Amino acid sequence: MVGSGSDIRVGDAIVYSKYGGHTITIAGEELLILDARDVVAVANIAGKPIARKSNKPDPRRTAVIERLENMLTSVAEIQADEAAAFRKKFVRAMMVAEVDPVPAETRAQTQRLARQRERLLATGAYTTDALGELRGDAKSTNTHTWLSRRRKANALFTVTHDGNTLVPAFQLDGDGRPRKGIAEVLDALAPARLGEWATWTWFTSATPWLGGAVPSEVLAEDPSRVARAAARFASNAA
Repeated sequence: MVGSGSDIRVGDAIVYSKYGGHTITIAGEELLILDARDVVAVANIAGKPIARKSNKPDPRRTAVIERLENMLTSVAEIQADEAAAFRKKFVRAMMVAEVDPVPAETRAQTQRLARQRERLLATGAYTTDALGELRGDAKSTNTHTWLSRRRKANALFTVTHDGNTLVPAFQLDGDGRPRKGIAEVLDALAPARLGEWATWTWFTSATPWLGGAVPSEVLAEDPSRVARAAARFASNAA
């Protein structure tokens, strides 16, 4: 038995976990190597008193334990190497057979998502640098601070694309300030938990809650109407 455990002697009955231990064969004899953690109970069938442990380690026992531990380590390394070799062969076989590991449905969904994002980007968005120029900020830090505060106040939303923060343009007026009513609409949409890109999609897509109109196009003329449509949408989506 590897590791420290209860006092166990020859003749004792040992109860161990179902999948515990490793089986090895030495000189035609099958042996089971157990870790002390796998031992559930020990029954002293012989009824003999357990000898007092000696503080001095038995060098022969120590040598056996070391050999067994080295053996188990070697077995684990061999299994890892065989698994790695199998993975390489499996990948090569798939490539030769021209098998695509990505399901067709996943590829199609990814392509649809990419096309949707391209459509949204085509509607216009400001990078933080472009926003700073529009606002006339003297420093980029001023733009970042202003944008961070507006997002925390839910006065506008941003999306992340290729590592860049983008502000969908429909939210801002000609001076780079949030349009009237955008915060009210975002608050109404909050229960739906749409996420940044889905929020942009909602604003730029026709919705039955506006009689087929597009929220971003109605926002400038009637922000309260858009907020009511957002609230009805969120109540049905939640």
